[in-house]
Amino acid sequence: MSEPPQCPLCDRPMIARFSSGEFTMMRCAACDLECAHPMPTPEALTAFYTHAYFDGSRPGHGYEDYFGRERAIADDKATTRMELLFRCGLREGDTLLELGAADGRVLLEAHRRGVQCVGVEASQHARTQADPVVRDALYESLDEALDRETNFECFAAFDVLEHLIDPVATLTQIRAKLALDALVAVVVPVTDNGNARWWPTSWDQYKPPEHLWYFSRASMRTLLAKTLGARMIEERSAWTRSSRVCDAWLGRRGTLARIEGRLWDALVQRKLVDPARIVDSVLFVARREVSAM
Repeated sequence: MSEPPQCPLCDRPMIARFSSGEFTMMRCAACDLECAHPMPTPEALTAFYTHAYFDGSRPGHGYEDYFGRERAIADDKATTRMELLFRCGLREGDTLLELGAADGRVLLEAHRRGVQCVGVEASQHARTQADPVVRDALYESLDEALDRETNFECFAAFDVLEHLIDPVATLTQIRAKLALDALVAVVVPVTDNGNARWWPTSWDQYKPPEHLWYFSRASMRTLLAKTLGARMIEERSAWTRSSRVCDAWLGRRGTLARIEGRLWDALVQRKLVDPARIVDSVLFVARREVSAM
């Protein structure tokens, strides 16, 4: 293996946890941040995120039918997340920047609520699926989206940061265009669950080159504070999966998986197990602090 990478949060060498195909999963013991090594090239990632990523043609990666059968699920998430942002202080007339906007469903929901929208989506196939109302607000690159006079009162990256080659550099670039008290909303898979901690080869979110970075709650707090000067104001589960062992064996099916799920739920309810052990994905909401600028 080539020289181990340095942790982008503390600059210490990361150590190997396990291998997955041509990649090795690396971890910083100090920051609890993990990544795949080596990183793919930008050209390789561009080739990966074609229409096959969205239509189920890549088994184990991407979506089964993002623009078809899964549309209702994505629409429901867009509505729920926009409602949360409004409760956290987003207002009509504010401007939202979304990274990894896909076909712009979050942007469309924001537009309906009077929010001005700008989105970044590298996949041309996804951009062509966007509603005409927001299609012109979608840009292929972050540089294009940031080449605007306005600052943004809100930045969102839902299930995106784990896909980037360099999330620290990307967030640092975005920082210059955020209002001093901007809201920040992020969804990522989290490594605090039982599989990632104790049986990492069984966790289906370790899947490079789709996912390249792996965050715990602690490392996400550090990342947003370091790059954006943002302090966490809310954390909530975005994906809870109670069956941990049987899911890995049986693919989320079967009576044994249901029984195991009830057992984990009971242990959590009785406070014998940390709820974080059955959560696979978390929605983080933070706000930039003027005092941290």
